[in-house]
Amino acid sequence: MIEFKKRIYIENCCGLCNRLEMFVLASAIQRAHGHQIFLGWPELDVLRIEGTRRGTPGLLGRWGAVRLRACDLEAFEKLAGRNHIILRGLGGPAEKMAPIHLESVSKIHLRAPLAEAISAFFRELGPRPVVGVHLRQGDFRLLSEDAYDLNQAWLSAVPLWWHEWVMDAIVQRQPDVRFLVCQTKAEQAVATLRKNFEIVELPIGNPYRGDPGHRSSKHPVGELFALACCPVVLATPVSSFSHYAANVLGGKSVCLMPPPQMKKGDRAIVRFHAGGPLLQQWVDASCQGRGTEFLAATLEGVDFEQAARHGWLQSQ
Repeated sequence: MIEFKKRIYIENCCGLCNRLEMFVLASAIQRAHGHQIFLGWPELDVLRIEGTRRGTPGLLGRWGAVRLRACDLEAFEKLAGRNHIILRGLGGPAEKMAPIHLESVSKIHLRAPLAEAISAFFRELGPRPVVGVHLRQGDFRLLSEDAYDLNQAWLSAVPLWWHEWVMDAIVQRQPDVRFLVCQTKAEQAVATLRKNFEIVELPIGNPYRGDPGHRSSKHPVGELFALACCPVVLATPVSSFSHYAANVLGGKSVCLMPPPQMKKGDRAIVRFHAGGPLLQQWVDASCQGRGTEFLAATLEGVDFEQAARHGWLQSQ
């Protein structure tokens, strides 16, 4: 008689940080129903995630499996009777995910070679202050040169004039600051910023092939963990990459971003105060302003004097 083991599979089906949020959902299912978690990710060459195994469903794993795209509490409870689950969505019941989110994230470790390469990069920069900047274009489109409005398209690129305005305000406060820029399909924007600001980028190339909309010329895992080392991050609203870097991995950063609606002639800055670590809470803050506060254009009250915090990388 064949014994069917309970298994959850997370394949390379979307961006890395969306898959990390899927891992939190999978961990909640595992705790409730006893499934084993299998990951089919190329980034496992540099990531180690406790309590998981590497693998994809294969033909036998796909046979009879439930493809889980939406998971409310009722659907969550019914998973107890399903042997094979292939995760396709990252949202799940908050009452199941929130209590174990930080515990699940604590199981995500950067392998030593990449951790040391990031630390060496920051040691070379020295003790000067660093502010992280996440420029996401590609799959995030710029809909207007004059306005930013997440009501029109919630996957919207932040206009470059907002970054220039905020970065100039930071330089006025902290003239010796450097900006660590992590970008997706935003090479021209980086070149423009270099004309007026001291820009640094992680000098590690991207070894992966993937969705062109997500693709960066730099190592995506390296950029994620390097950005998480920055005490202050200029984030792209809605982006799970920004959320995991600023609010989840490492120590929490001061997270600055534009409000959901803004015009070029009436620019504004908001600070995200994490009401919780779930990605959905970040999306709600991005699109509805929930859990954010407006800051003065001078950015008074924000500490820009800190260098990168990278010691936590070595403790992984």
